[in-house]
Amino acid sequence: MHFGRQSDNQSQGGNLRGGRKLNDEAVAEAMTNKRFLQSQDQSINWVQAGKVTPVKDQGDCGSCYAFSGNTALESAIAIAENSAPVHISEQEIVDCSSNYGNQGCNGGLEVNNYEYQMGGAVSASSYPYTSGMTSSGGSCQANSKTDIAKVTDFGEITGGAAEILTRLQDGPVVVGIQGENQGFYNYNGGILRADNCDGNRIDHGVVIVGYEAGDGEGMTETVTTTETWCRYQTWWDRRYWTGCRYWDEFLVQDRYCCWEETTTETIQSSGDSYWLVQNSWGNQWGEAGFVRMAVDFSGIGACGINSEPAWVQGQSI
Repeated sequence: MHFGRQSDNQSQGGNLRGGRKLNDEAVAEAMTNKRFLQSQDQSINWVQAGKVTPVKDQGDCGSCYAFSGNTALESAIAIAENSAPVHISEQEIVDCSSNYGNQGCNGGLEVNNYEYQMGGAVSASSYPYTSGMTSSGGSCQANSKTDIAKVTDFGEITGGAAEILTRLQDGPVVVGIQGENQGFYNYNGGILRADNCDGNRIDHGVVIVGYEAGDGEGMTETVTTTETWCRYQTWWDRRYWTGCRYWDEFLVQDRYCCWEETTTETIQSSGDSYWLVQNSWGNQWGEAGFVRMAVDFSGIGACGINSEPAWVQGQSI
């Protein structure tokens, strides 16, 4: 599985990103608008809503851009048409979109896909994916297939996490991340944060398919517990008018001298809101093919997730 997604800020002839996961040897050598959520306190999950195709596996080809781009497009159509998502061909993107700036198994950009797919897109069942095994593309076969969908509009998101969250209410959002780092590569659970996943080099495409609200920046909660302790009253206690010799004690049932002890504990919650992100390295990676990534409303975010997001709209034909 490979990296290689082309970075938007280098798209005029720079690095490609395709998200091929490195083998062990390579690793040894080397991630307020119309319906803005009130206080970011609600949650979104397009997977649970049945609007996301299952986790896919790009295999040994730098074609993550094809998988992330198609996943978002499939969902956009399913949401707009209130239907089940239909798997669109990644192999068509690998084989046929080079004139739009993509480079097969050497990477590309989802926005390049979308430019190509404004002319139509075929189903994965009619044009199945083979590059994961061959590590290369082939000659374009799209002309012999029937289009089932097309892109109607798309664009980049420039407003960071706040705009991503707004767009996510309409459907999954494509993002570029730095996948070629240990934090993302070896992820196997939990919430991935910026401090353990660099994001200075965007090389992998994934899809945000959900958002889970946390406690904001984290919450400090003070818990106070009061316990009552008692001892038997003694003859010495009876010399005092209260019945107990210590000022903080009180008499209970004419037999016990009791007092209260109060303890205060401060609990710091993590407060993490997180994105639910679908990868294309199969369901044995991460959390059944998904990764939870902390939401940062400033900066580039975990693995650079705020850096290069995009949205898409489409329709079936």
